Amino acid sequence: GKSYSDVKPIDLERGVRLALAVAVRVKKDSAAAIRIAEAVAHSNSSRDHLKIKARRWITELRQWSSEKKSEIQSDSSAIEAAWKLVKLTPDSEDSLLVDQGDINYLRASELMHQLLLKFPNSKQTPQAYYLIGLSYEAWTDLGLWSLPEMYYERCIQSAPHSAIARSCFDRYKESVVVGFTGSRGTSIPASIRQHIQKLKEMAQ
Repeated sequence: GKSYSDVKPIDLERGVRLALAVAVRVKKDSAAAIRIAEAVAHSNSSRDHLKIKARRWITELRQWSSEKKSEIQSDSSAIEAAWKLVKLTPDSEDSLLVDQGDINYLRASELMHQLLLKFPNSKQTPQAYYLIGLSYEAWTDLGLWSLPEMYYERCIQSAPHSAIARSCFDRYKESVVVGFTGSRGTSIPASIRQHIQKLKEMAQ
C-alpha cells in the first residue's frame, strides 16, 4: 500500500512499464516482474485503470512462470507460439491492435528475435517482423516510436506482393499517419508520402 503521492499518474505508469520491460525482456525474470505488478496493484498511488492493468499483468506473468522453460526447437513452433501469445492469427483484422496484454507482447517479441537469430533464412521471417512491430507498438510509451515502422518496412521488403506484406503496410501507414497527426491535422512531408507509396506498390 506504499504511496508515491509526488509522482504523476502518467509517470508512475511509464516507470512501472519500463521496470516490467526490463524484468521480462532483459532479465527474463518472472518472479521479479510479479513483485512489481503486485506492488502496483496494492499501491495507494495507483489509479483504478492501472490496478486493472496490474491484475492482468499478474495473470500473464503467473502463466509464464508456470510454463516449462525451453529453447525454441523450430521456426514454425516459435511463430505459432508468438501468434498464440498475442491471441491473433495471420488473418486477423489489420486495423485492430488487440489489447491482449503487455507481457505477452514482450514475450512474443523475444521469441521472434530468437527466431531471427537462430533461423536467419526462415520462411517465417516476414511474420516475425510483423509480430515484433506489433509488440513494439504496444510499448511505444517507452520511446520506441520508430521501431514498429522499421520492422513493418522490413516485413514488406522480405515478402513483397504477399498477404503479410499488405498487413505490414497497413500497420506501417497507420503508424506514420498517427506520428504526423497533431492539433493542426495531418501533415505528412512529401518525401514520406512518396516512401509510403513506394512501400504500397511493393506490398500490393
